[in-house]
Amino acid sequence: MSNDELPQIERLILYPSVISAMEFLSPVAYQDTLAWIRNHFHFAYGQQIDWSHDPGAVTGKILELTEEKLQGLLKNYGVEASRRITIVWAYGDKAITLPLHLVAAHIKDIWLPALDDVFLFDPQDVWCVELYHEGNFSCGRFYS
Repeated sequence: MSNDELPQIERLILYPSVISAMEFLSPVAYQDTLAWIRNHFHFAYGQQIDWSHDPGAVTGKILELTEEKLQGLLKNYGVEASRRITIVWAYGDKAITLPLHLVAAHIKDIWLPALDDVFLFDPQDVWCVELYHEGNFSCGRFYS
């Protein structure tokens, strides 16, 4: 790891199970993930996803987002614990993939208070979880 790694990645690499499962996206793939987010979601104030189009969207406080709650939210979209999830740190210019069970187990390492906006999604699917830098999360789907 380089000296310019995100603090979230520095925390994640402390776990052997995460290191063995973590895949970094290339800079081009990172840019593709940003384009995917922009092409599927509209943003309201402060760069938060505008979920007004999705009556089933769920919001809450990240501090209350437990491993079980995150897995339960994504189970509503058919996401199994072994499925790889893309994690994008919007202002860190980094993205990785990890299986959902590791994302859920280490959600408090993936998002750090007041530091960054983080997006969790699978570009082959219709849902996204946003971890907003001010401490809120949201989860919903896009409609084409």
